[in-house]
Amino acid sequence: MNTTTARTPLLAPFNQMPAAARAVQTLFKHLSVGHLTVHWPDGQVQQAGSSDGLRATLVMHNWQPCVAAVRSGDIGFAESYVAGDWSSPDLPALLQVLAANRHGLQPELLGLSNSGDTAGDKARVVGYASIAFTDAHLVPDSQEAAKVLLSIARAASTQALRRSRYAADGVPWLHEPGATFVTLTQQGQLRGCVGSLQAHRPLVEDLKANAVAAALRDPRFAPLTVQELDHTQIEVSLLSLVFASEAEALAQLRPGVDGVVLEYGQHRSTFLPQVWEQLPDAAQFMARLKQKAGLPSDFWSSDIRLQRYTVRKFKESDLPSADQP
Repeated sequence: MNTTTARTPLLAPFNQMPAAARAVQTLFKHLSVGHLTVHWPDGQVQQAGSSDGLRATLVMHNWQPCVAAVRSGDIGFAESYVAGDWSSPDLPALLQVLAANRHGLQPELLGLSNSGDTAGDKARVVGYASIAFTDAHLVPDSQEAAKVLLSIARAASTQALRRSRYAADGVPWLHEPGATFVTLTQQGQLRGCVGSLQAHRPLVEDLKANAVAAALRDPRFAPLTVQELDHTQIEVSLLSLVFASEAEALAQLRPGVDGVVLEYGQHRSTFLPQVWEQLPDAAQFMARLKQKAGLPSDFWSSDIRLQRYTVRKFKESDLPSADQP
């Protein structure tokens, strides 16, 4: 493979890193998904990213890929590969790492093959890779995520009552902004519920704060006691806000699916989607929501602001018995 190109003169000799290369090198330092080893033209070897997960190697034969990337982005970088300015011993793995970090995604290689697998000629082949990307920062919709969230909520409320309990909180998605509601129940009856309507802090901080507040500071109930802990069930709801106009909210409200926030001046209230279980009629749902905000049930004004949101629920009672507190 050629290590130089006649298309554009190099901006610096091999032993002098140009500004474009320094910019790319700095960019690589902030990789958050996978691990990348970069062999630079001047002999430097850069290790970037985490030690876990997918690993890839990029070999820079000259400085041109950096110049092309700065000037023309992905297209310029791809053209410099065709020109032989850089290479990789595992191109699919490299593309996974680069694409995942570019868009904040988690890559998974589904399949890898080449035309020689079917045509039989291994001397000249075309390679094919199938890669799935998922958002690395979204809370996974899985039983493992439920265990993480519920264990953190349980630990926070337990520690607030001065009893020892530990929960791991190191997974990356816990440290992305998030909004939660924590609901406590005893034999199916509400014992406390406190939450956030906006994602104004990391998810793990919001979850811990709301778990403590639901246990100790819900004004409708006396603070939870140590004696109640063992027969108190915890439910965590993750909110995903969808803003709608008043007319849209009324027309599109989905019983059993949507939560609603009502705001009018200093009046504010919300019902989680779970409230539909007690108030399945939309008109009654809205009337009670107004009452909760301190307004008459038949009150309406063009100044009322409605927001619709959805939640994902995680209940301790849904976990396998071995994982329940």
